Amino acid sequence: MRIAYTYIEGKNLLVQQYSGQPNIKQYAAYLEHLKQQPFYEDVFLLLTDLTQMDFEAVKASVESVTNTRNQKVNKKFKEVLVVSSPSNTAFATLLKVAGSKNAQFALCSTFEKAITTLGIDLTKTEVEEILESKLKLV
Repeated sequence: MRIAYTYIEGKNLLVQQYSGQPNIKQYAAYLEHLKQQPFYEDVFLLLTDLTQMDFEAVKASVESVTNTRNQKVNKKFKEVLVVSSPSNTAFATLLKVAGSKNAQFALCSTFEKAITTLGIDLTKTEVEEILESKLKLV
């Protein structure tokens, strides 16, 4: 699993990109890594690109992700999941249904809709540039 992210200062926005096969240990380590970052307390909005994920065990992945997130993250946030295929749409839908004790989820098939849903002042081009060149690998 590849995890990359960047924090957009002044927008309280964390942009994340997951690709490959889900790996819950790597995901848990990523959440711990984020909690150590100086910007962590300022993050209230997340734009998560799932378009490059390969989900085989969708239901098991959702349960693991939900349980891990509930154990590791104790702050409120709003997350928009960007999806592009039936498998990552299924994952995002199940994640939204499973919920989280402190999250409000939405899913979108376009970055324009994600931007609107989050209410952030970025263009689609700016988001694409962030995803292409500004993310840090964990």
